[in-house]
Amino acid sequence: VDANDALIERLGDPDSAVRWWAALGMVMRDSGAVSSAHDGLTKALTDVSPDVRIAAAWALSKHGSDADRSAALPVLLNQADYAKSGVFSSIAALNAIGNIGDLAKSIHDAVIALPQSGPSPDGRYSGYPSRLLLDLGARAAAANAGKAKGKGKGKKK
Repeated sequence: VDANDALIERLGDPDSAVRWWAALGMVMRDSGAVSSAHDGLTKALTDVSPDVRIAAAWALSKHGSDADRSAALPVLLNQADYAKSGVFSSIAALNAIGNIGDLAKSIHDAVIALPQSGPSPDGRYSGYPSRLLLDLGARAAAANAGKAKGKGKGKKK
């Protein structure tokens, strides 16, 4: 059995951990693999497990089409909301958004505006989402500064 086919099959496994690993396997592959797993990954965007939703959205956002990103990025944005999703889902979604980079620029402003605190089972986890948000904000600011710096440069007539 081809590894890609095995991952696609496991996207439908009854165990959410197996579905998560299958979706994460698609993140690590390429656009061809994600295209072949499109139906399973799209279905996984509404999985009962937030971890499966995040991994599927990550794969579709990173390796999918513009239409896939349009469907997947709101899932990541929703899961990145610390106040609604909790610390662990927020960290996972923010890491995915950071990995996707400029492909997630359509949600960057909304991400930066997310709450920096929320429920946490232990205080030692509480700082991670705010640090990830600060990092994403710094990256966006640097990218915008680079674009502004480049404006007006060119041949003078």
